[in-house]
Amino acid sequence: MDTRDNADVNLLKYKDFDSLEEQSREVDWDLKNKGHNYHDDLIQRSTSRYLQRNPNMVEFFPYLNKLLSFLIDRVKYIRNFNNYAVDRDYKNIN
Repeated sequence: MDTRDNADVNLLKYKDFDSLEEQSREVDWDLKNKGHNYHDDLIQRSTSRYLQRNPNMVEFFPYLNKLLSFLIDRVKYIRNFNNYAVDRDYKNIN
């Protein structure tokens, strides 16, 4: 089924909802204190200024940043997997 012309499905993907069920569960939530968005500047904030002056290292930082962000998200997922109070697919965990 071609969904390129279906604006509703594309809008759901744009707003980070994977399905209509997830949207119906989380659409009216007003969550506070969700934590810092570390996906963009994790390596820059945790390395020394000496390493940041090296242009070769600065070019390598985005790759490390993606890798470390992925690993941190997986740890959050595992921590959430054993929590019986929330669904397994819950994404808003600190």
